[in-house]
Amino acid sequence: MNYLQFVYLVVLLALSEKIVCQKHDYIWLLGYDGIISMNVDTFGTTVLDFNNNLTIAKNKDIPYGMNSANVTMSDANGNYLFSSNGVTIYDASHKIMKNAGILNTNDVGGYILPQGVLALPHPRDSNLYAFFHGRKGGGIVWVTKTWYSEIDMRENEGLGAVTLMQPLVQDTLRPGRFTAVKHGNGRDWWIIVEQNCQKKMDVGIIFFTPIF
Repeated sequence: MNYLQFVYLVVLLALSEKIVCQKHDYIWLLGYDGIISMNVDTFGTTVLDFNNNLTIAKNKDIPYGMNSANVTMSDANGNYLFSSNGVTIYDASHKIMKNAGILNTNDVGGYILPQGVLALPHPRDSNLYAFFHGRKGGGIVWVTKTWYSEIDMRENEGLGAVTLMQPLVQDTLRPGRFTAVKHGNGRDWWIIVEQNCQKKMDVGIIFFTPIF
């Protein structure tokens, strides 16, 4: 890119009247829940809210903790929708989402699996969200099964429900480490997981349903 092209790009951006921003990651839930530490005022789930500048608060009413497997999803306007600590999926009322069930056995304060859950806005339907989770085998040494689910926010009076849950990859994978990269078409997603003790990656692309 030469100097004139750079100036043209800067001017073009400066003249843009509106930049559409997706706020799916504007709410974060972190740390211990308020139930197991209800007698300690400094404990409670930490809520980071990036809407209207960053605010940080403790919420002792959230009855679950978030460990190394954690994900929080908001809609395109930054409104909190659901979260997961790898044990199950919780709706905006902090109750187990309809049809979510138990994803994994409960570890204290959440499932211990780094990057063990992943949620993405569905590329074809703004009311749907893709959700991925892993299941450990041999402690936290490897993952033996990866699951794909779909969450429909039109269900259960807007609190959402899991409408699809199916095994996706049955292979020996590195623990967690789900990674997503936006496709070059600006709409779909590449999903990448690493095979255990191998210099190989399992790669898939999500359209209506994932194809591996």
